[in-house]
Amino acid sequence: MRRATDRRGFVTVEAAIVLPVFLLAVIALGYYIKLFGIIENVSYSMMDEASRAASNAYVMKVSPMLGSTMHERIIHDCKDIEDLRITKVRYLYNDGDMDGMISIRAEYRTGTDLPLEMGHVNEMITQVKCRGFVGMENIGSPMPFDEMEAEGVWEPVWVFPADGKKYHRENCSYVTANAHEMVLTSAIKRRFSACELCDAETAATGSYVYCFMENGTVYHLRECRQVSRFTIEINRSEAINKGYTPCIKCGGG
Repeated sequence: MRRATDRRGFVTVEAAIVLPVFLLAVIALGYYIKLFGIIENVSYSMMDEASRAASNAYVMKVSPMLGSTMHERIIHDCKDIEDLRITKVRYLYNDGDMDGMISIRAEYRTGTDLPLEMGHVNEMITQVKCRGFVGMENIGSPMPFDEMEAEGVWEPVWVFPADGKKYHRENCSYVTANAHEMVLTSAIKRRFSACELCDAETAATGSYVYCFMENGTVYHLRECRQVSRFTIEINRSEAINKGYTPCIKCGGG
């Protein structure tokens, strides 16, 4: 009888030790499954949007709204991330023997911590790099990741390419009062309807359209009488190189 009691006691002690560890392992596994799912969703959205940019590269030699379009796409598709920042946007640049390259990087937080205050692994970086369909064949070696890390930071500013020599913040009153030049994507079509005055519904996906981001509900063609001035988004360093100076009103970013 004493031996049987001892065995039951050992089984109870073992269960008290093993069961909590097993439960923690199951909870942690569930956390990492969710984390990998978030990363996969972000990666899919980025690759899908990058493929659109690559497919349009043959006719579009500049894509000033790629950073904004990518940001909007990820926010729309991935509801479980926070503090999204799009950085290191480069479009149709040369990388050694390779030309027509496109690269873009997303930095974000998953907003999910490990259970029972075990810490967090939620600072994430996802980077996509591809070659645009520019109509030429060129074979070379890919850029090492450490070189990609050394590229400049994307610091967006807004300029009036047809009228003005200042660069502005996005919330500058000069910018918000005028149309933004944007590439027509499915995300733009979901947010805006086509202007009936200029038959904007005839615009092809990938072409330039013009939207009033603050209070507009439709997108326009360039010749629409409602579009008198428009802005584009470029990198701050590019604006400076082109001779733009900071806006006196908003400081330029």
